[in-house]
Amino acid sequence: MAFVDALSRAYRAVRDAPQDPLRRFVLARELMHAGRLNHARRHSRRAAALAPEGWEKLQGLGNLLFKLDELVLAEQVLSKGVLVDPDNVTALHTLSALAYHRRDKAAARAHLLQSARLSAFEMPRLHDPAKPTLLRLREVDSSKYTILRDKATGLRGLRLTGGHFAITNLIEK
Repeated sequence: MAFVDALSRAYRAVRDAPQDPLRRFVLARELMHAGRLNHARRHSRRAAALAPEGWEKLQGLGNLLFKLDELVLAEQVLSKGVLVDPDNVTALHTLSALAYHRRDKAAARAHLLQSARLSAFEMPRLHDPAKPTLLRLREVDSSKYTILRDKATGLRGLRLTGGHFAITNLIEK
């Protein structure tokens, strides 16, 4: 019930101020959660058209566009967002995946290197306290982010692949 209320509030907010990119962005996000992807795409594209340069929500909007399979527009919006906040690792990961997707390996590598400089170590996404935590190193040169599609929801996601090497590679032989 709270979910329906949030969607109704978002629609009402857009009706009250149709030129507000934040309200369009919130509505698009609620529509995505409701599984109404075509409507979410339309409102996220409209939010991107209304968004001013330097808007603090550009990266969130870019990630939403990416999830909704609006890859070209997502890359444009995220590129503008990285100018506002160059330390956003998530945006750099997504830009790396988008560059790799369009076969621009140099740009993909540059975004991946920048994100590695900002966040060299990351914890596993799903930490299990019953298991020991192991830092696993990756070689940046052979790593890449690839774009996936969730079959159940139809939304896009990222996956880091390649670049594994063993701790024995660090020991001189």
